Amino acid sequence: MITILCVFSLSQILLSFKHYQGKGHLNNEVVFSYVQFKQFLDKFDEVTVRTDLSNSQKIILSPRINHKTTKDYRIEFYKNEMVRLTTPNGGHMPLLLNLRAARFYIEPDYIRLHVTELDGKKSDLIFKPKKMILKDKADEETDKKVDKGKG
Repeated sequence: MITILCVFSLSQILLSFKHYQGKGHLNNEVVFSYVQFKQFLDKFDEVTVRTDLSNSQKIILSPRINHKTTKDYRIEFYKNEMVRLTTPNGGHMPLLLNLRAARFYIEPDYIRLHVTELDGKKSDLIFKPKKMILKDKADEETDKKVDKGKG
């Protein structure tokens, strides 16, 4: 259902983009991608970032909506040319194309993506979910022990 919602949102954005492009507006892929990914994040009540599995080339997210955790999402710099969003079930959605470099930074309240386009332009994109939790494998083990103690 979330995938269908994402595809629907993307199609609406693409239709708007096509409309604006036809009117002679300049397009900026970085801004377009920022809006696209921000709308994706805004759908979730909270996002857990797996710090043990994330690094400067990828971020692993576990979003929650209505108190239910959804599947993990991976945002990664792929084939030294694009930033894409993938799920464990396969498939991907390109977020940014024609890049020379991309680097992810995990901050306590937000995710920062530093990109360098092919023409040398550099941008920092800041994504701040409604609520962001940083979690690693050790945190999961602690949670399991606490849950066993309650039962």
